[in-house]
Amino acid sequence: MAEAAESTPFTPLTSWTVDQLKEYLKEYHLPVTGVKSELVKRVKDSVDILFYEEELNAKTFQQFHSSSSVPPSFDSIPKGPWSKENFPLVKKQDVMDYLVNKGGYTKNYRTGVRLCQCGHLYDIEMCAHNDVIYMRGKCRPSKPPFYFLFIMVDIKAMRPTGGNCFCAAGASQSCVHILSAMLLTLAEVTATACTSI
Repeated sequence: MAEAAESTPFTPLTSWTVDQLKEYLKEYHLPVTGVKSELVKRVKDSVDILFYEEELNAKTFQQFHSSSSVPPSFDSIPKGPWSKENFPLVKKQDVMDYLVNKGGYTKNYRTGVRLCQCGHLYDIEMCAHNDVIYMRGKCRPSKPPFYFLFIMVDIKAMRPTGGNCFCAAGASQSCVHILSAMLLTLAEVTATACTSI
């Protein structure tokens, strides 16, 4: 990492060479293909995630677990009508705040980003009901089976409020599969994510 190490955080990413950008991306196991502008965006996104990781790690154990709640049941999902269009757009900071409030780990955020960007979400649909937007779908983890999941977004505040997943950690409301569905609601992630096969 000798060359990329010479590029400090104060050096604009656009002045990094393609080799420096690729070396940085390789270090964090991120894709190294694409034109320079794509590489710059990928590095910037990874730096944002690292910033949030530090911010989340600064929280105390009590803060992580002070707002735990009973997860919403799959029975609470409305019958429909369901649509594959017009997903709600929430802010990245709101997803991060949700993760902190539910006691999630920063690793979940990073893995959620990868699941979302690499097309592991399938059959995502949304339905508005009683001031809540429900999004349901399936997430393909590294090994079968699919995990069925849903998230809820407050219509007025456009903030995630809860969710559940069939995986072992789903009741925490902050598993990587739930986070990947929430990240699908971010405009910058949605542009590169696959929502169905």
